[in-house]
Amino acid sequence: MKLPTTHANVQDILLSNTTNKHYGQIEESEKPRYKIIIIIIIIIIIIIIIIIIIIIIIIIIIIIIIIIIIIIIIIIIIIIIIIIIVVVIAIVIVVVIFVAVVVVIIIIIIIIIIIIIIIIIIIIIIIIIIIIIIIIIIIIIIIVIVIIIFIIIIIIIIIIIIIIIIIIIIIIIVIIIIIIIIIIIIIIIIIIIIIIIIIVIVVVIFVAVVVVVVIIIIIIIIIIIIIIIIIIIIIIIIIIIIIIIIIIIIIIIIIIIIIILIIIIIIIIIIIIIIIIIIIIIIIIIIIIIIIIIIIIIIIIIIIIINNIIIIIIFIIIIIIIIVVAIVIIIIIIINIIIIIIIIIIVIIVVVVVAVIVIIVIIIIIINIIIIIINIIIIIIVFIVVIVVVVAVIVIIIIIIIIIIIIVIVIIIVITLFFFNHHFHQFHHLPLHHRLNLHDSADDFRSL
Repeated sequence: MKLPTTHANVQDILLSNTTNKHYGQIEESEKPRYKIIIIIIIIIIIIIIIIIIIIIIIIIIIIIIIIIIIIIIIIIIIIIIIIIIVVVIAIVIVVVIFVAVVVVIIIIIIIIIIIIIIIIIIIIIIIIIIIIIIIIIIIIIIIVIVIIIFIIIIIIIIIIIIIIIIIIIIIIIVIIIIIIIIIIIIIIIIIIIIIIIIIVIVVVIFVAVVVVVVIIIIIIIIIIIIIIIIIIIIIIIIIIIIIIIIIIIIIIIIIIIIIILIIIIIIIIIIIIIIIIIIIIIIIIIIIIIIIIIIIIIIIIIIIIINNIIIIIIFIIIIIIIIVVAIVIIIIIIINIIIIIIIIIIVIIVVVVVAVIVIIVIIIIIINIIIIIINIIIIIIVFIVVIVVVVAVIVIIIIIIIIIIIIVIVIIIVITLFFFNHHFHQFHHLPLHHRLNLHDSADDFRSL
């Protein structure tokens, strides 16, 4: 059964068919576009994942670099500590050797001075005994001659006595000169022996110190070369500092040896001056004794004429005078010995003070070296921290910029998708005649 149709109904049917046909074409043409958008979104997500992976890899590389830098710093600190320990051990060895040598030299000097004093005392005692014996013999001879030849040959006796006294004086002077020459020869020999011993000791110490220092430097260089080649420049600088310190120590040792030699020469000069003074005093005493003897002889000759008994009393007085003179000489010798002992004590104090000063100087040098090393380590650590902070800031800024770019791209894509979806949704729900009127607009969107 056919329904009645009008021209308007037919036109609506045709328009509806045409419109449905165009709308179907629009829906079918939009499907590839949604696929392309999905593919673009997937590509963007993949790019974002790749960027995140790259950022993670960069962060891991930065962390690894920081760990490597920290390990290198620890190795450098360990090497510096080893070098400091080796240097301190070398300095302690040198100081111990130096103190031992100084003690040995002081002991040798004291022993030699004691031997010289004993020899001088023995020689002086022998001289005193010889003089006393000669005087006693002369007195006995004079007494015998005076008793045998009394008044008859007084003048001859006086002449003979004068001649004998002159001869005795000459003999005594010759003996004293010979003894002085012997003493001087002995002192010169002892001084030569002391100088030879000191030179040998100094040479041995110098060679030992040089060998120890050379061995230490070789060990340090081998350790540093085996551990790491990157810090060769730092090791060379430290070795140069050690060599400078060793040169300074050797110069200080040479200066101390020169000071000790000067002190020894001064002591020898003082001893020679004391010996000369003692000899002058002895000569003066002998002259006084001779004058006294001459006076006593004259008095004895005069008194013998009066009474021979007084000769015994005079003889006793002479013996007492000789004893007193001997006591005075012994007191002078004791005073000289005390002076020499005081000089030795002063020399020992001076040597100890010099050794203490040397030790203080070495300690100050070690403290300065440690302070310099600490400052270098602090500078290196600060430099590394600054570099790490700068790198971290740059990385953070790059990450923030990348994240902002990604967020902007995502926002643009979302806004675009939202725009297209909203537009096509509104187009789908329009009435039929509006769809026909917007057919060209749909073509425009298709082209977009």
